[in-house]
Amino acid sequence: MFSQQPDPISGGAGWVGASFLGLVLSWLLLKHLPDMLELIREMVTEFRKETEAQRQVHGQAMQVLTQESRAQRESIEQLVKSVAGLVKQVETLLEERKP
Repeated sequence: MFSQQPDPISGGAGWVGASFLGLVLSWLLLKHLPDMLELIREMVTEFRKETEAQRQVHGQAMQVLTQESRAQRESIEQLVKSVAGLVKQVETLLEERKP
């Protein structure tokens, strides 16, 4: 007489289907999503720790490179002064030998 249409929420399984759907949704809401949230928090915390550690290592490396570049600059300046002194000596020697 009356054609019954299946309930779209429970998939036509009646109260059993609705109960199973409720069980799955409650599991998602009460168990799975909080666990995922905790996992995401742990991942973010770990990422922040790793980032801070990398930042510290980078800072230390930059300090070492800065010190090395200063030392290299100073040694190059000394080398330039030495070469300039040698050039002056050669110039004076050449001037002395001129007839």
